[in-house]
Amino acid sequence: MRHESKYASNVHWLVACLVTSKLSLRSTFLLICLSFALFSGCSDATWYLDPGFAERKAEKDNRPLVYYFKSFDSTLHRNMYWNVLKIGSVKSELRDTINVELEFGFFDDREERYGVKKAQTCVFAAPDGTKVGEALSVNPVPTPQEFLAWLRAAKAEWSGNQPSTKPASDEASPSQASGG
Repeated sequence: MRHESKYASNVHWLVACLVTSKLSLRSTFLLICLSFALFSGCSDATWYLDPGFAERKAEKDNRPLVYYFKSFDSTLHRNMYWNVLKIGSVKSELRDTINVELEFGFFDDREERYGVKKAQTCVFAAPDGTKVGEALSVNPVPTPQEFLAWLRAAKAEWSGNQPSTKPASDEASPSQASGG
């Protein structure tokens, strides 16, 4: 039995639809462009609801975590979702982090670990779960620029604490310095 990737099966489906349809050239071109955008990763940042899975993935992939402690039924959460998290620049910045949505009050261990006292709080953590920087209260809902400033500062602090992957440069020995 032959197994195909999700991407390959989607492409096969698209080609089959285009071959059997009687679309105009313009419609076909627009459909191809839309399909390429959808299948090539132009999408929302991924949000996980299982913190255990997300933490294992973050450690495996060596990617930092963004925890969003929310109150699902609140207006603040809806405003945060639509007015901040759905904005293109925010989605782009969140694509290289492991993002976790947690319903406040249901994850006491994580709330205690990160010092979260109320819903509508975001926390940035290293892949090993160590808190990085200060938590961000999103009550009131921040502007996308304010959220991005917090996120970028936390990423910079985290990356500044990462061990360097570059080999240490050897200082020139006295014989090399004098040209001999």
